[in-house]
Amino acid sequence: SISVERKKMEEFTSRSFFGNRQIENIGWEINVRNNKSEKITLNIIDQIPISTHKDIDIRLENKSHANHEEDTGMLRWSIVLNPSESKSLKFNYNVRYPKDKRLILE
Repeated sequence: SISVERKKMEEFTSRSFFGNRQIENIGWEINVRNNKSEKITLNIIDQIPISTHKDIDIRLENKSHANHEEDTGMLRWSIVLNPSESKSLKFNYNVRYPKDKRLILE
């Protein structure tokens, strides 16, 4: 009775080069809908990548009021939805890394 959809936001997704660095911008949208006849409270958890390599820099640009744990990259939302109510949660981040490296970010 609760529908959740996670999709990539194309308008926030891009790849560019700046000097010897490559920059990838990635955006996600989570849509949640309460199809129940009563109010509900949900905890939504997602994650952005984290880097252990000093040449790879990851920055969270927008988090839609999520609590962000920098050590783990976890994003947490606690939301209340009334019956038939929908909510959209958006977040985007960018990754900067040397252009001679190959990263898989999804």
